[in-house]
Amino acid sequence: MTARRIELASGAASFFLGFAGWLWAVFGPTYSASGGSSTGRGATESRSLAQVQDLASGPIVFLLAVLACLFAVGVGAYLHGSRRKSWGLPILVMATAFLIGSVVLSAFTVGLFIAPAALLAVVASVAGSERPGSGTTP
Repeated sequence: MTARRIELASGAASFFLGFAGWLWAVFGPTYSASGGSSTGRGATESRSLAQVQDLASGPIVFLLAVLACLFAVGVGAYLHGSRRKSWGLPILVMATAFLIGSVVLSAFTVGLFIAPAALLAVVASVAGSERPGSGTTP
C-alpha cells in the first residue's frame, strides 16, 4: 500500500471515527445525576452533554472546535492524498496538532472519545510527510 493511500485511508477513518466519538461525547449519556425521591430512594438519571450544558457554554464551544479539527483532518488528507495538492499537507498536520492538543486538554472528560481519531490523524500526517521514492524498495 502506498503512502498516499495510507494517508487517505487513515485520514478518512480519523474523520469518521472522530465524528462518531464526537457525537457520543455530545449526545451520549456521558453525565449521570442522582437525586432523592419522596419514597426515600435515590434515582439515577443519565443525561448528555447537550442536555446538561447550554449552547453558549465552554464545553460546547470546545467541542465545536474539535469538530472543525476533525473536518480539517479529513479534508487535508483528501486534498494531499487523493488530489495531490501540496497545500493539503499543512492543513492535515496543523489539524492533527490541534486535535492532539484537544485530546490532552480534555483527557479526563471527553478526550478519550476522540483519542483514536487523533492517533489515526498522526498516521495520516506521517504517511503524508513521506517523500515519494523514499521507500525501502530497491
